[in-house]
Amino acid sequence: MSHTLLDAYARLITTDTEACADLFSNDAEYLTRLGSHQLSFKGRADIRGFLQHVPRQIAFRAAHCVPEGNGYAGALRLSASDLEPRQQHVRFSVEAGRFKRFEILSFP
Repeated sequence: MSHTLLDAYARLITTDTEACADLFSNDAEYLTRLGSHQLSFKGRADIRGFLQHVPRQIAFRAAHCVPEGNGYAGALRLSASDLEPRQQHVRFSVEAGRFKRFEILSFP
């Protein structure tokens, strides 16, 4: 289930923001960095607002996903015509089939 959820996130993040946001619970937390700033988005609506700004020309693919503690660790492959392929490492927890907490550990 966890790899399937990460795969859905990767597939939907640049194609259907609404469906991607629906992968998160109503009270989910999404953590990422922008430069030196740690960003935290709480709740599906707040997460949706952030996800709509992800550049559409980047392609995301789930690379791997393994159990880690009470959640999962995984990686996403990112590619675009003007960028070298990169990996983005993530950690997340799932509750009732949706992301409860999603953290981007490294961002290219």
